[in-house]
Amino acid sequence: MDLGERLLQAATVAAHSNFEGKGFRQKDVRFMAELMANWMDAMWPANHGQWHNTQIMRLLEGFVTTGLAKKASSRPPSYRLTRGGLVELSQSLSSGPFPLSASEFCFLHYFLKAYGSRIQQLIAREGSGFSKTLQLEIESHLDYKGLIANQRKALQFAIQRLQVRQKETHETAQLVTRLQKDGYPVEHIINEVAHLYPYDLNNQKPMEELFREIPPELRLWELVRGNQHRADTLWTLEIKLLQSFLDQLPK
Repeated sequence: MDLGERLLQAATVAAHSNFEGKGFRQKDVRFMAELMANWMDAMWPANHGQWHNTQIMRLLEGFVTTGLAKKASSRPPSYRLTRGGLVELSQSLSSGPFPLSASEFCFLHYFLKAYGSRIQQLIAREGSGFSKTLQLEIESHLDYKGLIANQRKALQFAIQRLQVRQKETHETAQLVTRLQKDGYPVEHIINEVAHLYPYDLNNQKPMEELFREIPPELRLWELVRGNQHRADTLWTLEIKLLQSFLDQLPK
């Protein structure tokens, strides 16, 4: 799920809240989505794709089909989310995968902190049978502090993973340089690297096969300089950005 999908789901909940009594229309969802996109400002570029009426209508009709919403009127078509719909959208909104992008996290943190209690009230008002266990489950999904904790844990893991990749990449470059000085042929060097430092996509394409596809004159360069560039340029910047994001998370 990307930011656009989350905005559309949040807009549906907001439209339900605004027109709880008489039901909301497709145009209400679209306006709320565009309003929330406007709030995101620089994180939602002006040239980002907008929502079409048919897209939103298809979404709402799908909700009706699956029992997440019901028709409040047919002409013009208006809708009300069911309790199941409110619960489902609440769960979906706050779901991962983590870490969320900066734009997704900023929006969800704001939305859950500002409107989480309001959504709980909407769910509670949808008839009887609002059990304590369901209430606790909803509170968990709408807990912005839980969102922060999940994001923090995922960012820490992402940073650690990149640091491990950096370390192994530098070790690979050092190994290749040493074996090259010792006079080993390129094929032997590649086999040693593949054995000691298998890469993540090895099941899709073994490293030996990958390097056979690289021009011979570039194979050693890729193992040494290419690896160093990935470690020192790409992953160093990624780690700094992730660490900065981690440092900015609310305490």
